[in-house]
Amino acid sequence: MIKNLKAYKKNFTLATMVLMAVAMTGCAKKEETQTVQQEQTIEQDQNQGLSQDGKIYYSTYDSDQQEFIWQEVTEEEAENINEAVVAEDEVMEDGNRYIATSEAFGYVAASKNETKKAAIENNPQFQDDALFLTGFEQGKQDKYLKLAREEYRQYVAIREYQEPTSMMDETYYYPLEELQVVSYIGENAIVRDTTEEQVKAGEYEDVLGKDMTSYIGQEYMIESLRSFAGKYMHEIPDGVYLYSGDFRKIPEITKDTFINQNDLTTQKAK
Repeated sequence: MIKNLKAYKKNFTLATMVLMAVAMTGCAKKEETQTVQQEQTIEQDQNQGLSQDGKIYYSTYDSDQQEFIWQEVTEEEAENINEAVVAEDEVMEDGNRYIATSEAFGYVAASKNETKKAAIENNPQFQDDALFLTGFEQGKQDKYLKLAREEYRQYVAIREYQEPTSMMDETYYYPLEELQVVSYIGENAIVRDTTEEQVKAGEYEDVLGKDMTSYIGQEYMIESLRSFAGKYMHEIPDGVYLYSGDFRKIPEITKDTFINQNDLTTQKAK
């Protein structure tokens, strides 16, 4: 399976390789793999020469590049790697040894799967593997950070609880510009691309997962999440980032930390 983790040398002087790959896809009965066409670069000749050295590479997360890379390690360093984190350890056709963690496979799985559930279904060998899911979370976040920079718009991470209650708790990402706040007396819902008519009829879904059926027909206000965050930026965790709209930052919103305070509640209290 490690052959699906196609690595490319990115910087000849640093001797590191970018992990340009997808994780195995398929089901428990049948495994289907997809290979990635090798990138052609001006360093191709040097890479071919390097493959005969019998080097050892370890999958490592590079926080500066925001991706997993193949980092060259010594034999002694390889021997000291915790076996519990290693998913694959193989000598490939180029004569080099590649040691990949389950975290690396989780990271690349995020490029092809939107949820942890889907990632596990397509990679059943990593079921109940916390490190795989950690890599998936990081990979998904980096995927949307890169997308935000490409589109020059901010994305918001939405999940149910600030402190995870399960390894399978999901995080969803939405463009900030598509999110609105529907305010009732004593409660706020966050909705996506919802019209006034849908709010009046209760034909909307709170992306935080709240049950808002008891509020249907009651007095309400609706405004953009960014505008709402501007009014309550000090009460909302990450509110200042929501208001700024900085596409280089992904603010987080959770069901258990989003405020109930709003203009309607304040008006009725006077």
